[in-house]
Amino acid sequence: MSQNNIIEVENLSKSFGKRKVINNINLTVEEGDIYGFLGQNGSGKTTTIRMLLNLIHPDNGTIRLNKYDLKKEFHKAIEKVGAIVEVPKFHSYLSGRKNLELMANLIPDIPEGKVDEVLEMVGMLNRADDKVKTYSLGMRQRLGIANALLNDPKLVILDEPTNGLDPQGMKEIRDMICNLAYKNNITFFISTHLLYEVEQICNKVAILHGGELLTQGKVADMLNRDLEVIDVHTTSCDKMISIVQSLNYVKHFEKKQKCVRLKMEKGFSSELNRYLIANDIDVEYLIPQSQSLEAFFIELTGGKQIE
Repeated sequence: MSQNNIIEVENLSKSFGKRKVINNINLTVEEGDIYGFLGQNGSGKTTTIRMLLNLIHPDNGTIRLNKYDLKKEFHKAIEKVGAIVEVPKFHSYLSGRKNLELMANLIPDIPEGKVDEVLEMVGMLNRADDKVKTYSLGMRQRLGIANALLNDPKLVILDEPTNGLDPQGMKEIRDMICNLAYKNNITFFISTHLLYEVEQICNKVAILHGGELLTQGKVADMLNRDLEVIDVHTTSCDKMISIVQSLNYVKHFEKKQKCVRLKMEKGFSSELNRYLIANDIDVEYLIPQSQSLEAFFIELTGGKQIE
């Protein structure tokens, strides 16, 4: 295991009956990453997280957390891991503070004042003594993350942390994760089906589809590939299509209502413009189309939109 890898998964597989839910996946997460585990609902994200936390056992494969083999050295592997799997559950008739105090009793040698410390870290100290039944969903998520921080984790695993939240609640959770990662040097592994969320906060991403890992790597690299997309607005769309087919740097074209969309190698837009003008194509304007993770996901999965 590399010195900087905090999660390392090799050849992980899991079936339920005859249905293969996870098929031979490999994952590497480095210390300091905010790592997005992206896939449609039902793609196997939660199953993978449950295996990472030893809640269910894989059929095949190896999982190492914090450099320890999860199967052989479970307690050492999980000692500095915090997690929320699905919706965090608390005693609604107790206060947030009391709920965390009950959980803190299960952690050996936890320092005095730790509960208040984690409540402050997630911005819940001012509501700590209110009963959980008065909390919004976003506040319950914050309390869940506070609970995951009680053992001073190096790694926090979150399963759909913004699911069901309104846009403001989603932003607050995203901002909190970024803040905790930066100020407290916590690595986050976040499963989500929200592409925008990954683009906003994650530096790396893995894309899971039908139980198989299609790709993993830096988000910036996925959005800054060798090709660019340009919409050429012209009144001569058909004529333009007939002449751009011979250009080596044009890899794909598509006729739109008022333009032609080209997928082409980067750095050739000026040359394209000169070529079109030289061939009597009336170019009104060229508009570069920004790459998005959604477009990348759809291309990678053969046109499947994320739900």
